[in-house]
Amino acid sequence: MRLPTPDEVRAVIGAAEPWFKTYVRLAAFVGLRLGEASGVQVDDVAWLDRTLRVRRQVQRGSGGQAVRISAPKYGSERTVLIPDELTKHLSWHVSEVAVRGDEQWLFVGSGGQPPHGNTVYYHWTKNDRGRGRRAVEAARLSSLLRIGPDRGGMRRRHGAAGARPPVRIGHAEHLQPPMAER
Repeated sequence: MRLPTPDEVRAVIGAAEPWFKTYVRLAAFVGLRLGEASGVQVDDVAWLDRTLRVRRQVQRGSGGQAVRISAPKYGSERTVLIPDELTKHLSWHVSEVAVRGDEQWLFVGSGGQPPHGNTVYYHWTKNDRGRGRRAVEAARLSSLLRIGPDRGGMRRRHGAAGARPPVRIGHAEHLQPPMAER
């Protein structure tokens, strides 16, 4: 797999609808699975600590159920650090795009529920025939790989029970513009 360049990730974000830009950033820069990004609620963000609690994932429902909300895969509930720039984008999203429902979902699909896989796939492929999804999936992988071969880092990243969160974020810096351009 070829990892995307920062310009490619910026292009994907630039082509996305305003509400979906935040979704793409969560997947690319924090390393959330798509179902986990769909399940983010306002209360999951600890704004001052710059952390995000990953407590649920969204899957397509069955038997007339639009979506099914469950714990993240493999018991990987975790708290992840979010870069300062992403915190600003999340704040913009809450104030300008708004949140929906009593649960305060950041992202909404049909019927006021969070978006499931088909809805997300539609938005990934709508503007660029799928290149964006592959680029951001590769960026997510890159954010996981940038932690390094440290087993503890990988355990923290995948939400192992009792693992402490890393002290700093350095795993997505290669995907963000240089400081002089921010």
